[in-house]
Amino acid sequence: MLGILLTPWMKAQGIMYYFYISVFDLLIIISIIFRPNICLYLSRTDHGMFGFLLRPFANLAKAAHQTYNMIGQEMLLVVVYAFSILLNMLSFIEKIARNEGINSMLIWYSFAPMKLLTWVVSVLAITTAAMYAYKGMEEEIYTKKD
Repeated sequence: MLGILLTPWMKAQGIMYYFYISVFDLLIIISIIFRPNICLYLSRTDHGMFGFLLRPFANLAKAAHQTYNMIGQEMLLVVVYAFSILLNMLSFIEKIARNEGINSMLIWYSFAPMKLLTWVVSVLAITTAAMYAYKGMEEEIYTKKD
């Protein structure tokens, strides 16, 4: 949501746009890779003055930390966002080269379709991960013995 809200501002920053969207991609990668550590931190109840904001999530975070297994869709997301960062940095370099008089348009023409492709693949990965989680919960409900 923050990335979507900040997109108009980031586009207004000119060449730094590619850097800013790479930062958001990197934040997503970090949140996927370090999810167990984030859940462990959120499961603690000693967060000081603002701990009351995180207390409702403590049990959920503890359960998520204890049952965490990285699935293929999450690894796919890491690869897709790493590719997106590479594409952003190549666009950044090409923009600098164009400012210096080198007329390279390779990334310029492929940037929008490639970003669309990363968006589509990430949406598919997130959707299948959600279905995977739902299927796991459904199987757990129906195989639960009373």
